[in-house]
Amino acid sequence: MGLNIELLESSFKLVAPQGDALVTRFYERLFEKYPVVKPLFKNASISEQKKKLLASLVLVIQNLRHPEKLTPVLQDMGARHVGYGAKPAYYDAVGENLLAVLGEFAGEAWTPEVSQAWTDAYAAIKTIMLEGAKRGHHTQGEKKMSKAPAKTKTKAPAQADMSGFYLGALEQSQNNILLCDRNLVITYANSTAKKTLVALEPEIKKVLPKFNVNTVVGTCIDDFHLDPSKQRKILADPANMPHKADIQIGPLTLSLLVTAVMSPDGDYLGNALEWADVTEKRKMEQQALAMSKSQAVIEFNLDGTVVTANDNFLACLGYTLDEIKGKHHRLFVDPTYANSLEYQAFWAKLNRGEFDTNSYKRIAKGGREIWIQATYNPIFDASGKPYKVVKFASDITAQKQSQFEMEKLVTEAQNVLGRLANNDLTQEMTETYRGDLDKVKCSINAVVQNLTQTITSVREAVQAVSSGAEQITKGNEDLSQRTSEQASALEETSASMEEMTSTVKQNADNAKQANQLAIAARDIADKGGSVTVRAVEAMGEINKSSKKIADIITVIDEIAFRSEEG
Repeated sequence: MGLNIELLESSFKLVAPQGDALVTRFYERLFEKYPVVKPLFKNASISEQKKKLLASLVLVIQNLRHPEKLTPVLQDMGARHVGYGAKPAYYDAVGENLLAVLGEFAGEAWTPEVSQAWTDAYAAIKTIMLEGAKRGHHTQGEKKMSKAPAKTKTKAPAQADMSGFYLGALEQSQNNILLCDRNLVITYANSTAKKTLVALEPEIKKVLPKFNVNTVVGTCIDDFHLDPSKQRKILADPANMPHKADIQIGPLTLSLLVTAVMSPDGDYLGNALEWADVTEKRKMEQQALAMSKSQAVIEFNLDGTVVTANDNFLACLGYTLDEIKGKHHRLFVDPTYANSLEYQAFWAKLNRGEFDTNSYKRIAKGGREIWIQATYNPIFDASGKPYKVVKFASDITAQKQSQFEMEKLVTEAQNVLGRLANNDLTQEMTETYRGDLDKVKCSINAVVQNLTQTITSVREAVQAVSSGAEQITKGNEDLSQRTSEQASALEETSASMEEMTSTVKQNADNAKQANQLAIAARDIADKGGSVTVRAVEAMGEINKSSKKIADIITVIDEIAFRSEEG
């Protein structure tokens, strides 16, 4: 076909994990953009059409390297579409729509080269299908011009070749596929199913001891059900298909997708059973369900667009689901952060399949800032590749605000106490706090105030003591001066006493002389007696003065003694 097969295969591999979502979007957009084609599907099951479209895409990609097999299949599809009422012009609408949807899901990987590769591929597919459509018109014309021959169930060689082709496609499928007849006996198991059953055989044998992978073909599927009658009732009518269900085999949980296999003539031939081991997936879903009842949960595609969110998340951010579905995650973050390399690295990490957990600032409806504790969890498909991200979150806005208040309080307290350590009592805490933090603020302020009051009281006491000390010092100086003056007086008294002593001695001498001269000079004796009387009186006065001096000295000693004790 001359196509860029490598680029087609790699780009489809990128979007294949989102296959169901891709085909759903395909029909949504097709009917929206091209409503003229909608009547073609009025008698068809859209869910069935989605499966057929996805299967066709897989079939084309898997056989791009085998055009000899792919070409007749595409021609046959074109021929069948004639009977559905498809017109050549519809192919362009389908092609434009398919490429647009592939571009949506591929995101940044949808480069001009990839777009051109798919444009070329679809052009080739359209050409082949239109060739088949022409053949279909010719065949219908022949049927109208002749009577229809009796129906025969003998297969033409071409039909036999196509049956082999379809079985070959099933064999190459990466999904577990079983085919069973109308009696629900397994007639075919592809290689992927056999490999999976080999891995699960030990667990299956715990419940079905006779189970053997090598004999699974030929086994009735009733053996896998506790109540086969329920399944038989469903599968008896092809109108009940496709049918989805989970079955439990011991500890294993298997998901089933059963479709009806119809012949070209419309006969119900049996069933195709696509299944998968979803044991761990269902456990995770149960855990997620339990968590979703208490936590905010939101799902994203790998490109960051919102798939869905639970009521807790919507209530937390104030949105309705319609307001956020299909919008990018950047709706919930600060614009500066949304445009940063850090934000790009965040989504690149998730696309690599690595989870991320932390506390995050987010922007709710109306610009309200909130904080969440969250885990972003990549979810992997059956091939082990991430295809979506589920976030579980709790609103921690109140806790975060308390943390910020605590940090603010610690900073302010360090400032106040630091100044206090440097003998600065002028600073108190002035910020506003709530609850217990306000009590801490008040306690610190009370400490500062009490310490200020205490130091003020001590200062006043020191000033009073200092004033008293000055008075004592002045009194001591006065006392010292008086003591000096008294000492001078004592010196003068001592001199007077010496002089008086001299006078007394002189008087004694005179008395002796007077006694010797008594006989001769009575007048002189009388004078000497008078002097003696005065001397005696003078000595009495001296004795009184000496007593006063002794009293003064005693007072001085007592004052000196008290001063030493003080």
